[in-house]
Amino acid sequence: MPLGRAMLIGRPCLILECLREAMSVRGIETNASPLEERNSDCAPGYDVLVIFLMRFEPGVLSLVKDRVSALRSYAPRIPTAALIEDPDAMEAAAFREIGFSTVVLGLPSVPFAVDVINLLLLSSRQVREFERA
Repeated sequence: MPLGRAMLIGRPCLILECLREAMSVRGIETNASPLEERNSDCAPGYDVLVIFLMRFEPGVLSLVKDRVSALRSYAPRIPTAALIEDPDAMEAAAFREIGFSTVVLGLPSVPFAVDVINLLLLSSRQVREFERA
């Protein structure tokens, strides 16, 4: 039985695949979706949403804002994390204003990122159990 389901959103790269594999090993069922793809209607089927960025590129902040807004319209209560490996100080501050549950800047390691996601899954589960009581 998986610990939970996570949607991992980002541009295809080796680190994203390593993160996905590490989450699977830890018992987190994970699907990946390209950052540019808008499939927000499936978001309610997940326990946590994770946007992973290796580096800032022109226009990426606008793309992330649009994606998070769409995700929030379909799944307003699901924790959403941003894992940003190489942040620019000015744009990093803007990420905090988008509405993420958690923002991790300067991703130190894949195990650390999986620990963050695992904690979000645990908190999400506790909130759902509290709401049912």
